[in-house]
Amino acid sequence: MNVSTAVASSVVRGSPAARRAVVVSWLVVLLVAGCAHRNSGSGVLPVAPSAAHAPAKSAHATVRILVPRDVRHPRRPAYVSSATSSLSISVNGATAIIALLTPSSPGCVSSAQGLSCTVGVDAPVGLDTFAVAAMDQSSNTLSRAVVPATITAGQANTIPLTLDGVVAQIVVTLPSPGPPEGVATSVPVLVTAKDADGNAIVGPGSYDNPITLTDTDSQGATTLSAASVNAPGAAVTLAYNGLPLTTAGAAATVGASAASVPTSAVTSAVFAPTPPHDDWPTFGYDSARGGDNPSEILLSPATVPKLHQVWAFTLSGAADDQPVVAGNVQNTAQGTVDVLFIGDENAAFYAINAVTGALLWKKQLLTQSVPACHDLPNGIFGISGSPVIERSTNRVYVTDGTGLLYAFDMSSGNIAPGWPGGGVEMLPDQQEHIYGALTLDAANHRIYAGFGSHCDITPWRGGIAEVGTASPGGASFFFTLGTPTANGGGIWGPGGVSLDPRNAGSPSAYSDIYALTGNASIPPSTTAFPESLVRMNAAMSVVGANAPNYVSGDLDFGATPLMIQPANGCTQTLAVGKAKNGQMFVWNADAINGGPVDPTIQIGTSSISGYNIGVPAYSPQTHMIYVENGSDSSLTSTGILHGLLAFGLNSDCTLSLLWQKTVGPNAIYDSPPAPPAVANDVVYYADGPNNDIFAFNAVGGGQLWTAKLSGDLFTAPMVVNGRLYVVSFGIGAGNIGTLYAFAP
Repeated sequence: MNVSTAVASSVVRGSPAARRAVVVSWLVVLLVAGCAHRNSGSGVLPVAPSAAHAPAKSAHATVRILVPRDVRHPRRPAYVSSATSSLSISVNGATAIIALLTPSSPGCVSSAQGLSCTVGVDAPVGLDTFAVAAMDQSSNTLSRAVVPATITAGQANTIPLTLDGVVAQIVVTLPSPGPPEGVATSVPVLVTAKDADGNAIVGPGSYDNPITLTDTDSQGATTLSAASVNAPGAAVTLAYNGLPLTTAGAAATVGASAASVPTSAVTSAVFAPTPPHDDWPTFGYDSARGGDNPSEILLSPATVPKLHQVWAFTLSGAADDQPVVAGNVQNTAQGTVDVLFIGDENAAFYAINAVTGALLWKKQLLTQSVPACHDLPNGIFGISGSPVIERSTNRVYVTDGTGLLYAFDMSSGNIAPGWPGGGVEMLPDQQEHIYGALTLDAANHRIYAGFGSHCDITPWRGGIAEVGTASPGGASFFFTLGTPTANGGGIWGPGGVSLDPRNAGSPSAYSDIYALTGNASIPPSTTAFPESLVRMNAAMSVVGANAPNYVSGDLDFGATPLMIQPANGCTQTLAVGKAKNGQMFVWNADAINGGPVDPTIQIGTSSISGYNIGVPAYSPQTHMIYVENGSDSSLTSTGILHGLLAFGLNSDCTLSLLWQKTVGPNAIYDSPPAPPAVANDVVYYADGPNNDIFAFNAVGGGQLWTAKLSGDLFTAPMVVNGRLYVVSFGIGAGNIGTLYAFAP
């Protein structure tokens, strides 16, 4: 009797692409059982009789397999590997017959659809087990199946037979392997199983040897939706929770394995979320000195507890400037990198790979030696103020110990084109020093620096210098006391001067700068502005000033004003600053002359000992102001103690204490805590001489993390691109500063 089957597959011949495109999977076998006609002349290979049921009556069966000529026209019921060149059939475990499938093979006929071959086999009447395998020219098994079937004499027996592809190679691919780091998402995982000839196995049907999937992400940021793949077309996804993969910029590997498949035949897929490359361009993140990074997504209350030190960089001297970071800078030596810039009091200026801590380039600038002043170790004054970056020109600006302003190309470290090689002087003479950060008004091409004298050594002038960045020439000066001959009015705050926060939206209308000034030998007047909040326009003319609590002693401002835009129902633009007398003030920036809008807040103890200085931080997300506080309040009824304070901004523009964390020392001479930084609902605080850095939940104040470092921590921490950077002032007899980097 004869047997016919309906089978579709890829053609063996045709274009190379067609020959390698599709593997196959299923075969329908139609068996017709009856009398055996041994000499029927069926045109197939000789039939090997089955020995499993010798006494039983047998029937002759034939199997017809069709290998389609063109994979672009797949035929149902399914596919057979394009590399199939022979068919093996065994009945009840007996020796298999092997039939060649070529155009010249007996029983094979070429047609428009492909190559149709008929293979005969003897099968006993009754329940039989058929083992069918499709093989290539090297006798590698491409697909196979074992199926039971009952053969009934005298009638046609149709048996659906599904061939399972035998996996010999595995390729795992991710169509979206690099989503933004920090953003939760799911990406498809494509698993392509190939046979021994490199053809992709397709369905319907299963794999003869199922595939096991693996995910190497030990951090747990990624999860596979399935641990195995048993058939072609199975839907698998990789869920990413947005958290950093061990360290920011790391990767996970999705791998696979299957029985009899060597590791060399497996191609894994790498899942590497694209890390952010944001900037922290100036002290406090922006020129309003807000201290908040609104772009930070990697460090959060969930990830901060996992912070650990990833590198440390030793400087050449004491360090007290908050570093700045420029993301994705095309560095001459290392390609595209995030670059961190920092200086030290030995006047060394560094460009450091922000991810690895490797030095990119270094410039040795000038120091000023003032043995009679011990503000800094050994009376050596170098780079005290934070640099500032300008992306539009690829420049970083920094001043040295002599007041020279330099503009360096961020990529190479060379002097920026058009800038004087020897810098531009921003001090009226060498009696002063630039203690605070540079302030850039990029839209109006101006850069500012506040200055004050060394230890109030006569003559002790204070003021602001302005230099145009488009065509740098000599600096313009504003003297706090109206004349360079009067003593006092230094600007000491770590943030230098602040720029109106409305400048970003309307730079031509809001280009004014704000400063908090020091004490002087003369009282405030219409021309002299000691111990005041001062607002000046672009022409360096005063448009508003207020001395809220002038006294003749040294209870002035060693601070920088924090500028806050209208928020949370408050319709005023605010300036916030604290004084050495332990008081914190809030002004309406557009009505400074009228004095503070909030009743005086006594947050500390009045003292000239240098622990009531700095600049708060503000989060637009929480509408809270975070204040470093170096001493307990002298007004005990407030209940305010030293440490970190969190005030809420009210709709009437007043402040209310919401929580406080009493950490670090109380009232240590000349040892203030560092200004805080805030990002993504986490506030970071360094307690000064206790050498501790903390992270607190910015909303409720719960402690998330802490670490003890070496050396005093007077400098504001900085948070960008999933890393926390902390500067240690100085360690050991040489007072050598250290820059630390932390990541989850």
